[in-house]
Amino acid sequence: MRETRRQRSTAIRILRGCDCFQRCSRARFSVSRRRRAAPAAYECPANAFGYVYDGPNGIGPRHEITECRGGYQDLPRNWWDRVESAHNMKAKAFHLETYVPGTTASDVVLSLQPGTRGNTQVPGVTDRIWCHP
Repeated sequence: MRETRRQRSTAIRILRGCDCFQRCSRARFSVSRRRRAAPAAYECPANAFGYVYDGPNGIGPRHEITECRGGYQDLPRNWWDRVESAHNMKAKAFHLETYVPGTTASDVVLSLQPGTRGNTQVPGVTDRIWCHP
């Protein structure tokens, strides 16, 4: 198929504004399809103290932490051993912990300051949180 003069000048304008010749030259011949945008990582409304997520970097299903009583709180049973990341929206201190089998002790798997987020040191072991309002 022969390019017309108009197609060629359009392609040249595209290439001039592009930082990568190869990427742009392929793009001018391809047809792009609209894709549904994936939800943004760590997406969370501001009305909660924090959120825990089933996947790393704030992806996957999330559980909202709406109460922060200044102590330990067990996560709902269906969230035990699922959490891989968390976001502390406004609690002064927010720790994710796991129970040590056979004891009443627990180990911290993630500590977050207000407005921070992160991944747990060991994914899929969190059973409870310690939250200070």
